[in-house]
Amino acid sequence: MDDRGTTGRTRNGPAAGRHGAQDTVDTRSDALLTAAIRDGGDAGATAELYRRHAPAVLLYARSCCRDPHTAEDLASEAFARTVRAVRDGKGPVEAWRPYLLAVVRHTAADWADQARRVDLTPGFGTWADSAAARRRGGER
Repeated sequence: MDDRGTTGRTRNGPAAGRHGAQDTVDTRSDALLTAAIRDGGDAGATAELYRRHAPAVLLYARSCCRDPHTAEDLASEAFARTVRAVRDGKGPVEAWRPYLLAVVRHTAADWADQARRVDLTPGFGTWADSAAARRRGGER
């Protein structure tokens, strides 16, 4: 294992990655990757967290809205907001997935409530409507 926590194992066996470089798996925990981002914006840490959590985040975003392109935008926005929060000393410390899913949920509700109309799925639309009503009423 090297000093970054990578094992040298490849994700897809011994095949070399782009430009002949090995595509290694970073085995650091989400907490260590988060600390690396907070301490200096480690691009490798950000990429590893994206690799780990993007499939679940995109799947959840697709369950929130009907348009696949909007779901991709939601997933990207969730990662961007989360990385920004971490760099600002906020955001998740170690549990990225639940934090990202919450960001997707709140972003979809905000987008549906604003001028950027999002075609929400029926179940998520019901939740977003009730969340918006609570916000307007001052409840949380």
